[in-house]
Amino acid sequence: MKRLALLLVALSLISVGPARGATINQLQNLRGSVSYQRGGGKPQALPQRTAVALTDNDYALTGAGNSLAGITLPDSSRIEMASDTRVRLSYFRQSRIAHAKFLVYQGKVRFHIEHPQGARADYVFQTPSAQMAVRGTFGDFLVSPTKLIVNVYSVSNPKLPVEVTFKNGKKVFLGAGQSLVATFTGAQAAVTVGNVSRQSLSNFSEFATPKGVPGILSSTGAGSAAATTATAVVVGGTAVTAAAAGSKGGAAPSPTAPPTPTVVIPIGSLNCPSPPPGPPGAPNAVPTPCGSQPLAPPGKPPVKAALAFAGLLALGFASRRLKK
Repeated sequence: MKRLALLLVALSLISVGPARGATINQLQNLRGSVSYQRGGGKPQALPQRTAVALTDNDYALTGAGNSLAGITLPDSSRIEMASDTRVRLSYFRQSRIAHAKFLVYQGKVRFHIEHPQGARADYVFQTPSAQMAVRGTFGDFLVSPTKLIVNVYSVSNPKLPVEVTFKNGKKVFLGAGQSLVATFTGAQAAVTVGNVSRQSLSNFSEFATPKGVPGILSSTGAGSAAATTATAVVVGGTAVTAAAAGSKGGAAPSPTAPPTPTVVIPIGSLNCPSPPPGPPGAPNAVPTPCGSQPLAPPGKPPVKAALAFAGLLALGFASRRLKK
């Protein structure tokens, strides 16, 4: 009976998941105020120039000012967090393809997803308003209650662009040198897609200036090529194309000031829930933009962990009965 009880407990521990120390994801304080949080625990300050292991469902947070944090993944991918940024590592799984998911609540993130030669990566960044699928890509994105900005600087495979899926299912694909700006007004969203410009780069001045961005910081030849390439965006299965100036003949524009073709896409309603009306005589609640809908507030323990703990208690009672 004792052996049976011990076997049941061992099986329950296996079902909870891998040990917290089994992964080697590293969070580092590059400067300023950086902290981490284990599940429902309290945030723990991370001294400058030190690192700590991050495991599934851990949070990484940066404070105000000139704070900067870095996350290094086992497949050589790197993520940087500017000030006032809150991120949760949902999971990382290393196999033939590296799978990872991050929940980004607010702030600015730089992602450099790379992997050893012959390997592949499949990363997902989920924000309150959209989800981004990234595979071998270098870029930045900003998350705020009223705006989502995504800059893509390079992709390892042109056939695998960044895929941005909004809450209503509409999709936008971004290739190297493209930028997306989504603005939220109530439950409506408008998206503008164009080339990465110096203005779009200025949103991420906390990070080092990226090198070799097509049409912006590239060489003369690369700049000319970017200026004569059409910008194609797919939304909900419909192709929308905007040809750059100079692509239909005539003198090529100067590579130092390439045109920035833009496509304005009315994404429409994101199906955000409307707040209930207030009591008689009181003002109604103000609708909350989709961009500020909480994903899962830090401080609450994961549901899986709670269920696993309840299962262990049940097994403990069962083992006592078997002993009797």
